[in-house]
Amino acid sequence: MSYRILKITSFYKPFLKYFYDKYPEVKLLPYFDHYTALMYEGHAWSDFFQRHFSSMGIEAYEIVHNATLLQESWARENGISPNEDIVLKQIKNINPDVVFFQDCISFSAEYFIKVRETVPGIKLMIGHCCSPFSRENLEAFSKLDFMLACSPGFAEIFNKHNIKNYNFLHAFEADI
Repeated sequence: MSYRILKITSFYKPFLKYFYDKYPEVKLLPYFDHYTALMYEGHAWSDFFQRHFSSMGIEAYEIVHNATLLQESWARENGISPNEDIVLKQIKNINPDVVFFQDCISFSAEYFIKVRETVPGIKLMIGHCCSPFSRENLEAFSKLDFMLACSPGFAEIFNKHNIKNYNFLHAFEADI
């Protein structure tokens, strides 16, 4: 049985500015080439999850939800209006079994509910948190199947709020 996993992440805004200032021609590339150029920089989590899952025979995808120019490129190629929820359209298009919201603080409880309603075949929705969060975020986290906590302190807070979680410590990609 083959699984399809999707990771939704964000890149730091200063990195995106640096990238597009350094490589302005990327803005004109088709989505796949644009995405490949962005991932080649090896920023943050880059596409390391996708590469490693793919090497195990698992279909894996990445969405950098705050890379606006990249997202607009995908929307143009897929006949989607930039006013529509491009990420939700991408999730529906990929139709994953598992969605890993690496940047889950950017999404609301209502959004997680909407994802499940839009793509009913999703078997597992996972969140990751390694930055300050609010009460609203905790409400959103409760809509996920479980959270990956980057520290025992975060895990303790999630436990107090009855949010299933696993400790997921920082690591460093060997390819770098």
